[in-house]
Amino acid sequence: VSELTPWVGPVAGGTRVNVLGLKFKDSHRWLCRYGRGATGTWLGSYAVANKTSIARLIDGQQMECESPSHGAGLKEVEVSMNAQQYTDTEVQFEFQPTRRVSSLYPVQGIREGGTLVTVSGTAFSSRSASMGYIHCRFNIPLVRALFYSASKLVCTPPGMPEAYAAVEVTNNDRDYSADGVLFEFV
Repeated sequence: VSELTPWVGPVAGGTRVNVLGLKFKDSHRWLCRYGRGATGTWLGSYAVANKTSIARLIDGQQMECESPSHGAGLKEVEVSMNAQQYTDTEVQFEFQPTRRVSSLYPVQGIREGGTLVTVSGTAFSSRSASMGYIHCRFNIPLVRALFYSASKLVCTPPGMPEAYAAVEVTNNDRDYSADGVLFEFV
């Protein structure tokens, strides 16, 4: 395993992760494992099980697997073609708290676009911003978000017809919030 796309996803899981590497061969049982060791990781004196998901081989250099639900933090991602031996490359995926949109200011702007909209919420990620993953979605159109803090982004919507648009945010270019906070184009 040499690279992941994206490198981050929500703790709820469900992110389609592309795993890149070399010499991936056809196998009836490719797995992705999030976490290390045969018995999992240790939290004090308690074993915490690793989480796995079935992987879909795309070609000899790429596969896709879905991230499982997991506690926040960095976890190594390794792959196996027999559910026993795993790669050992220390490539990490970050499980992040679920991002939420709670309010917008202003709540309306001109339909020609260009209004600076402050998006308030929780769990906006500076690491995701540094990777260029953070975007705002106004119904369907995407715009890059400017990161100010874990609770504040600024987005500039494109021009749209007079209507309301649900504003959602992503920390990984794949998974979006689903809070339904509305911005009105007038």
